[in-house]
Amino acid sequence: MTFDSLLSEPTADLVKIDVEGAEFLVLEGMRESLASRRVCNILIELHDRDRKEELEMILNNNFSHVFWVGPQHLYGSMGKDQVPRVEARGVKGANLVPSTNESHFKYMENFANTGTSCMA
Repeated sequence: MTFDSLLSEPTADLVKIDVEGAEFLVLEGMRESLASRRVCNILIELHDRDRKEELEMILNNNFSHVFWVGPQHLYGSMGKDQVPRVEARGVKGANLVPSTNESHFKYMENFANTGTSCMA
């Protein structure tokens, strides 16, 4: 089963990948969705830092804005308008956070503050 076979909506607004080293397998299963621009925003936790350039290349080929959110998390976005600064919302010590969508902001704000994506 792959992401491409599971995505029933026209687009996925935000995809988070944290699969303990299997991120490239997940990306392989997303090849069609990425190529057809069906994923608007993506956040990937990279476990093998030796593959940093490979991950950057994949995201740069599929997203117009790509940047690191901390030392292990690479973010890709289809539009610059979805990349406001976190500091403007009062989160200290964080870099950039994606999306003007409030639910994305809350997700990333929690991530920046706690290092976890779990939300209450």
